[in-house]
Amino acid sequence: MPFPPILRDSQGNPIPQVYDGANWQAYRGNMPLVTTHQNAATANGNGVAANVDGYGSAAIQISGTFNAKVNFQGSVDGINYVPIGVLDSNGNKVFSATAPGIYRAELGGIQFLRTPISDYVSGAVTVVSRALPVARPIDGGSFSLNGSYASSSPYTTTDSYGDAAVYDLAGKQGAKTLVIRNTGANPAVIAILGSVDGGATYPLTIYRGIEIGSAKTFWIGLKIFLTHLKVQAKSKNTGASTTVTTQLAGTSAPGETVTFGNISKNRYGSLAANTEETILDIMGPFELEALTVGTDSSIASIRIKTYAPDGSTNYEYVVPTANGTTIQVVTPNNLAVYANGENDFFKNFVYDTTNNKYSFGMKRQLPLRGGGVVSIKNWSATAQNIACFMEVSLGCD
Repeated sequence: MPFPPILRDSQGNPIPQVYDGANWQAYRGNMPLVTTHQNAATANGNGVAANVDGYGSAAIQISGTFNAKVNFQGSVDGINYVPIGVLDSNGNKVFSATAPGIYRAELGGIQFLRTPISDYVSGAVTVVSRALPVARPIDGGSFSLNGSYASSSPYTTTDSYGDAAVYDLAGKQGAKTLVIRNTGANPAVIAILGSVDGGATYPLTIYRGIEIGSAKTFWIGLKIFLTHLKVQAKSKNTGASTTVTTQLAGTSAPGETVTFGNISKNRYGSLAANTEETILDIMGPFELEALTVGTDSSIASIRIKTYAPDGSTNYEYVVPTANGTTIQVVTPNNLAVYANGENDFFKNFVYDTTNNKYSFGMKRQLPLRGGGVVSIKNWSATAQNIACFMEVSLGCD
């Protein structure tokens, strides 16, 4: 076997090689490529570029406290860089970022990836990327999964989120199934978090607010872009602890984040004056399949707020007035007065002012790719009866 030639990329970095029996070939292997592009940077600058030739996708994590802009750029020749669109945690395409977070980039055809800083004002910026190799068939197209973990030790919940399990995903790329079991007597609430900086921080919320009943199981399929995965759990009801175990294992084929199963929520009866009650609070993709409210008050409202990428809930579904001068919360009265009983999403099904009977709800499905909060509110100065039913499917098409 001859000695290999010395191969270097356009930036002078050595390229690993493997001998195929006849020739030496550049070797990328199955290991992810982790690059620190900006290391506590305190000024404008291009930072370090990553040679991502042969890699199909990357997660890019921005961390630190700063006032600056981080740009996402790619190049084919290593000299001329242009902006590339990446997906934020809410699924929106962006070309730059001004706050910490995790972003996903498709790298098909791109040889170099970098994250220049511009508009720097203050603070320190750190940017780390983790690129995954393009999947290639082996032995006629077979696909070998990279291992699994045994069940975690049982975790007893408290009233606050605590770490039920942490998984180091080094060498365990490909699709995975995360199974979470509530083996105790009371309901639990879970959160699933991700990291790309070796577990130092977990800024990516995959899901938060999923309720698991007693003796029930929740599962989610994941296409891993992370260095570490963390499962947190807490008691749903104050002082009512339960026990949670988790397990992570390989699945049969790669795929995006998916879940199966529906969640039904309902409440009925009196709601105190000027009181708002949260029915559902999930950060992570879900689809609102059905939502109906019945009440004896024309000013009882349903409130649907969507999660923004920074975790805030600044966006709410409302009723725009017909003259365009203002917007109103969703109540039977506002639908009747300002939208002739219905708009593109909400509709009054029953509007009986004589007998104080009102029923209203949604007309179509609503995908919430970043998650959202659904609540009801009694705007009246006296207690009113409000009943609510909703059906939710986890994940979004």
